[in-house]
Amino acid sequence: MVHPIAPKNNVYKEFQIQLKSYLSPQRTISSLNQIDSESWCQETIFFPRGFDSKNIPDQKIQKIINEIDFLDNGIVIFVGNNKITVLIPPLPMMIEKSFPGFKPKPIIDLLNNCPTFAVVLIRLGNYAIGVIKDHKLQSSKTGSRLVKNRHKKGGSSQRRFERGRERQIKELFDKICDTAKRIFTPYENEIDYIFFGGDKHVISNFHLRCPSVKKFDQIERRLPVHRPGLKALQSIEKEIWKTHLIEFIETQNVLEENNA
Repeated sequence: MVHPIAPKNNVYKEFQIQLKSYLSPQRTISSLNQIDSESWCQETIFFPRGFDSKNIPDQKIQKIINEIDFLDNGIVIFVGNNKITVLIPPLPMMIEKSFPGFKPKPIIDLLNNCPTFAVVLIRLGNYAIGVIKDHKLQSSKTGSRLVKNRHKKGGSSQRRFERGRERQIKELFDKICDTAKRIFTPYENEIDYIFFGGDKHVISNFHLRCPSVKKFDQIERRLPVHRPGLKALQSIEKEIWKTHLIEFIETQNVLEENNA
């Protein structure tokens, strides 16, 4: 399985690449401290949410960024002579600036922040809704509703079945939407971001049926969830804070080190 953040094949000939993922802000900060201790970083570059990589003047950095799939939250780049480390933040970066040397303070501030999250996890038939505040699940509701599997027969029987199935899906979405309003309303002025988890197609259709969730700042990254429920909600904050570091070392430099 290809990692969703992993670079595509185009840069593998030029760089040795290592991907690391961290499930807590503390572990990410420890990794940043490791970079600091190695003293190789000559420049730190922050690109904000929604940036256009075409505006990056350094072609080597632009090529690397263009190979990474998920950039919706912005990006942090630590640049050395023959080494570049890219950090994919868990939440949106709002700063666009370059600093000489190793200057991670903006990303450390983000990791030390304590936002309030709204979470909606959906798979056909099951849902889980919650509010996470101060790293705790403050309010939640889980439930299920029958949605029949697709009918493979043809003719009028299939059409009747599909109409019934569409009705069941709409009823499920309406139930989830009403529940989300009830759970989120007491925290409406505190929620910083809303996350969705589950099947991409199901979530897209839910948005069409429940426009009220659009009032919150949505993070585009979908959270992985096998079965929505209380257990999934209780552990989902780890996925919310997941941070990725991708290390690029120029191949020629790797060969020189190995032959030294």
